Amino acid sequence: FDLSYNYLINFSLIKNILSFKNNSKLDLRSNNLGDNNISIISDFIKENNIPLKVLNIQSNQITSEGSQSLAEMLKNNQYLKIINLAGNPLGYKGVKFLSNSLELNNNILEELLLNYTKCNDYCSIDIYIMLCKNNKLKVLSLIGNFFHNKGIDKILSAIKINKTLKSLSIGDNKNKNYKAFQNLASYLKFNDTLVSLDIKSSKIDHQTLLKLGKSLSNNKKLVYLNLIDNNLDYKSIIQFGLLIRKNNIINDIKMLLNKPTKDEITCIKRCNPHIIFN
Repeated sequence: FDLSYNYLINFSLIKNILSFKNNSKLDLRSNNLGDNNISIISDFIKENNIPLKVLNIQSNQITSEGSQSLAEMLKNNQYLKIINLAGNPLGYKGVKFLSNSLELNNNILEELLLNYTKCNDYCSIDIYIMLCKNNKLKVLSLIGNFFHNKGIDKILSAIKINKTLKSLSIGDNKNKNYKAFQNLASYLKFNDTLVSLDIKSSKIDHQTLLKLGKSLSNNKKLVYLNLIDNNLDYKSIIQFGLLIRKNNIINDIKMLLNKPTKDEITCIKRCNPHIIFN
């Protein structure tokens, strides 16, 4: 059921829809539901053991209060695999509630989208612990939040321990400089599960990029790498491309909005055809 962008959805309608036994996906994005309605929906799903697999509640003005109800629902939920909370002002408390719930209690959820949820470094340790202990989550997206250098580094360090995460998106945050990603290359050496990594708009510098290239030259899992809008110059990209040239696994490296000219892009494509600019 797709009920997105309606704004007048009421709980009676949602209750009836959730009661349909064959309903596996519910899209409620941009309905201005707020904390009260989300709490009612969460309680109903929990109390009636609703077999819902996908719940999209993006952009519904959900704060930490509604997040706490969702976290309680997730603790014992046996069906929900994907939940999209992007665009809700959860704040660090809201993300803490969800991270703590997924730390040990939930072994079903596979995809958690927390883009633009106003979370910050205060919940980075909780996310780190969750990633170290949870053995089911495959996709985590934290794009467009307020993590700075230490918070990002803490979250990234979890990939040394985590053995299930396949996709991590942590670009377009508020890190002040390249230091947020200076240890990423060393963390990737310990990881053999990550397939997709999105670090767009992250102020990646020349040295960090080369360290990443050396690490990826031997990485046999990563397929997709998003380096869009990192202000990388021609020389850096050429050296990076040559470092990973022998890696036959990576087939999509996005570098839009970086510095090379058209002629330079032609040269880069010759050294590594997997680097994409358009």
